[in-house]
Amino acid sequence: VTYFGMDNQLTHADVKLALPAGGGSDGGVRSPVSSGERVTLDVKQTAVFLGPYWRNSFKPEGTKWTLMPSLRGEYYSVTKEIKPAPRLAVRYDQDESLFYRAAAGLYYQPPQPQETSPSFGNPGLRSPYAWHFTTGLEKDFRGGSTDGFVVQSTLFYKLFRDLVISSSQRNSDGTYQRFNNDGSGRAHGLEALIRYDQKPWSAWLAYTFSQSYRSEPGRGEYLFDYDQTHNINLVSSVDLKRNWTLSSRIRFVTGNPYTPVVGGTFDADNDVYVPVRGPFFSERNEAFVQVDVRADKKWIYDTWILWAYFDIQNITNRENSEGIRYSYDYSQKRKVTGLPVLPIIGVRGEF
Repeated sequence: VTYFGMDNQLTHADVKLALPAGGGSDGGVRSPVSSGERVTLDVKQTAVFLGPYWRNSFKPEGTKWTLMPSLRGEYYSVTKEIKPAPRLAVRYDQDESLFYRAAAGLYYQPPQPQETSPSFGNPGLRSPYAWHFTTGLEKDFRGGSTDGFVVQSTLFYKLFRDLVISSSQRNSDGTYQRFNNDGSGRAHGLEALIRYDQKPWSAWLAYTFSQSYRSEPGRGEYLFDYDQTHNINLVSSVDLKRNWTLSSRIRFVTGNPYTPVVGGTFDADNDVYVPVRGPFFSERNEAFVQVDVRADKKWIYDTWILWAYFDIQNITNRENSEGIRYSYDYSQKRKVTGLPVLPIIGVRGEF
């Protein structure tokens, strides 16, 4: 089987930036000392993205193998680049209930509008790209029934190149780059899913182990600031009479890394305290834990369906940490918490 297609997108971005007068924010901690003024920018950009692709699926007669080679092209009007993105996937069917799969491919994405803005960014940036590699399996224990277990597992590895990072270097004309493509990175991990169905019950447990790193000149390799080592989701639901459904979700996610401030020194010339930073992204926020519950009701009419739901998020009212706030002299700190218990009511019509 062969597929041809084209993804196309015309976007218009209007990004408003407010740049603080403080100094650099190394590791997410901004220095209060600066001789500059606060700068406000309104970045407007119209861009065209085109993605023609050619996708194939071959299953040689008499074998258990399926080959899925594909080729995609990327065109980004902002960077004026045309990039080929080859990809290959294979599948091996051990039997009707078990198959293995593997895939590799090249993926691109354009820089953000503010990063290529002539007034603030670097119009000479290239598009970041990544090599993706995955391998995994799926096992169906239901034996042809609709009830029972299904298990999926996938290993992944990614290499990131030409990542956009902040830069204090100057261009040949003496202007600051502000951004360049000197960043790189890698990520690896495991994804696993166990799904169980036993009418009227349904449940699944998903777990992801992931480690993500970034590298840049002068700093070496460090944890990505959005790295989340463990991510666990448990979802369950039950269908009741009269088109009622009750469901719940429990989530656990490792807190994001941050750079700690270990103290402050007084700058008499500017009458402020300057933070003394600890090791780069060496500590983490507290783990995110949240329990949600939901009730759905469906009314079925001749020509349309009415849905209504009542959703309570963070029903335990847990104070999940989203960051750290320091006192003026950095001698004390407290966590910045997210939303408390949040009830939501919604209605939807389907015609």
